[in-house]
Amino acid sequence: MLIGLVQWSGQWWIREPSERFWMFLPGYIWLLAYYLQVIPKPELPRQSLWTRWLMLIILWSFPVAFYVGLVTLCQSPFSWRELLIVVYFFVFCIEIPLLYFFNGLDYLDARLKSRLNKYWGAIGRVLLRG
Repeated sequence: MLIGLVQWSGQWWIREPSERFWMFLPGYIWLLAYYLQVIPKPELPRQSLWTRWLMLIILWSFPVAFYVGLVTLCQSPFSWRELLIVVYFFVFCIEIPLLYFFNGLDYLDARLKSRLNKYWGAIGRVLLRG
């Protein structure tokens, strides 16, 4: 039902069907993966309420500032429709994958450190014995 609602609202936002498909494809993938619980929610460190609100304000204001800057720079008319598309694109196509990417980097970093500690620990034990 949610995908149908997104598709219906997408007909208002983007009138070209092929552009609409490619624009909404990442959103469909994230919604389906979340619904089927294929991809777990990214782990975020515990934060205070003020920190969470500040983070949300920054994450939502960046695409708005980016769009307003482009409109000003190109001297083109402001469009609420385009602003909503830009916010959607940043949130679903950039910010969520980056959360998973950086969480994956933390996981790889922890695994690499544990392997290096085992390796250097073995070398240290050999050197201390000898």
